[in-house]
Amino acid sequence: MTAVEIERRKPVWSALSEFYLDTELSKEEISRIAKVFSESKFSFEELKEINYSEVGPVVITNLYSTAGVWNGFDKEWLFEQIIKRLNKKKGKGLLAKMFRPVYRKQIDKFCSDYWQAVTTEMKNHVV
Repeated sequence: MTAVEIERRKPVWSALSEFYLDTELSKEEISRIAKVFSESKFSFEELKEINYSEVGPVVITNLYSTAGVWNGFDKEWLFEQIIKRLNKKKGKGLLAKMFRPVYRKQIDKFCSDYWQAVTTEMKNHVV
């Protein structure tokens, strides 16, 4: 991934990470996230894939923590962890392929309500 692609993704990474906070997002936060997604020019499918393969794997454990992050992930830490993960060799073997649908369902379980709220709000943003 090029430096330009990384810079284009950073606002999306930050916004997606809010789905994994140990708190409920407000209507204003949903609206702000929808604006970030709309301005990114990524398609809905691309945004979902960024969540599945870049953001979710880095921050999903926060939702299992008894004292998880609730006020926002440190952006530098978040970006560093995602880039580090992107630079690692991705699992392409049979085992990785077998567990990918299970893993994605887990992410969907936590994010589906937010996706619905954000996509509804995105329809209201004209950029």
